[in-house]
Amino acid sequence: TPEKRIDFFRKLEDRLALLPGAEHVALSTAVPLFGYYNDHQVFADAEFSGRNDNPTASFVMITPDYFATLGIPLREGRLFARDLERDGPPYIIINESLARRFWPKESAIGKRIGSTQNKEIEWREVIGVVADVEPVANVANPSTSLTVYKPLVQEPWSYANVLVRSRQPAALREAVRRVVSQLDPDLPLDRVGTVPQLTDEANHNLIVIAKILVGFAALGL
Repeated sequence: TPEKRIDFFRKLEDRLALLPGAEHVALSTAVPLFGYYNDHQVFADAEFSGRNDNPTASFVMITPDYFATLGIPLREGRLFARDLERDGPPYIIINESLARRFWPKESAIGKRIGSTQNKEIEWREVIGVVADVEPVANVANPSTSLTVYKPLVQEPWSYANVLVRSRQPAALREAVRRVVSQLDPDLPLDRVGTVPQLTDEANHNLIVIAKILVGFAALGL
């Protein structure tokens, strides 16, 4: 149930934060390593008129320390409060591209953005604007440059990405596995690794092709 997911996610975050060397910990439904997804049409108050040509944005559910964990700077406003509850105010944080798209000459803070999800219109207030991020392991063009961040506590998915920032991240791999196993021994972790490791894994075929081309170039010389 959503309530049990929220309880599990909170316990997981709290225990991961106690690991030696863990500087920041967060959970999210997507990370910019492979690109965001979960796109929905978005519109500002003045723009919505039932049109089909409104832009789409990627929606990402996150916990409050997400931006600090990934080093994404806050440009304006504030971040989600740690004590925000599932039935709390409908807040969102957006990226700079979305802020410029709807309000190029004024602040986005306090404005509302609507989206159509499950055939219903949902309106949420913008409380913060963060920097744009580029997917480092995805060579394809993203489906959209616009991003909306929602509190994971208000939309708890059945899976999440575990993010831990550390000066020695590789040393925490088994520790993270143990924490998850202690909370639920039947719940597996998938694709555990550092950012460079996961990037190399995602781009393995491109790296092999590049090395082959370098080899042929050397033979040609």
